Amino acid sequence: MNKKGYMQTLWFVILEGAVLLMFIITGFAFMSDMADGTTYWKNFYARDVALLVDTMEAAPGEVSFNYNFLNTPKDLQIELNNDSVEVYEYVEGVDKSRVTPASFPFAKANNIKVEENNFFSMFFTLKKTDVKEDGFDSKISMTENNFAVSTTISVPASCPKTIPGNIKETKIYFKTKNDKLLSLKATLQDLFKKQVYSEDEENIYETNILNVGESQADIIIVLDFADEDKLEVYYKDSDIKSKSISCITIFALENTAYFNSKDSEQKIHTELNSQEQSVFTKTAIVIKLGAETDDLPIQEVAPAIFNALEGYFSQ
Repeated sequence: MNKKGYMQTLWFVILEGAVLLMFIITGFAFMSDMADGTTYWKNFYARDVALLVDTMEAAPGEVSFNYNFLNTPKDLQIELNNDSVEVYEYVEGVDKSRVTPASFPFAKANNIKVEENNFFSMFFTLKKTDVKEDGFDSKISMTENNFAVSTTISVPASCPKTIPGNIKETKIYFKTKNDKLLSLKATLQDLFKKQVYSEDEENIYETNILNVGESQADIIIVLDFADEDKLEVYYKDSDIKSKSISCITIFALENTAYFNSKDSEQKIHTELNSQEQSVFTKTAIVIKLGAETDDLPIQEVAPAIFNALEGYFSQ
């Protein structure tokens, strides 16, 4: 028996198997990426932001645009270069140089400087400013935001109208019935801190939002999951304020990408049952955010609830 020839054949088979295994693993990773839509959204956002930069370059004067990554199955990292936009899948602990990006170029205007930047964020602002520096007339820059910039929604005509009072003088208590919603509660509280109260009003924020107890609150917002995959918002039938807040809230939530795809029958706006109504002596609503999940898009749901509350107070 030719032992040397046998060993060469064995090593060849092992090497061939290793290469085949590597291709299988790579293929599965690629198919998984395609299946959950990550590749599509990387390409979509790279192209969309690059075209937006083109538009801003052509626009006269100063321009500012708030942008949200909302329809993404995985977290994304964006990079603005001087001639292109690149979007990476964000993997904690993995350097982006080891991840394949989606890339899309934009036209280069000789009189406009594009400031390079990259970060991991669901929300950011693209801004064109008139800045005379380094021979350029304008500069396009990208800055990270912690949250989507809130927009006060138009209160639907079908929602009851009330005299809501001043949002800064109202004590609001956020109550969670599931620990998986604690981060949503914290995000809502932080939105109030950043969007409603100024830096010198931190004491008022802490008293009215952060440290308020249920018994002290003027309004109670209960966050929970539903037994089924439904969006349910409940109100106190005897309280016009509760009806108004719940009506605006379901309007804001059902128009998010997360809930918009659900059938109308899966979105319910109704009164609390008599037993639940007796529990609350203050204005209260209960928001049930579909079936229990670890993947609730907080970056989408929290601004919607906040915008609903802000809309209620601005009607």
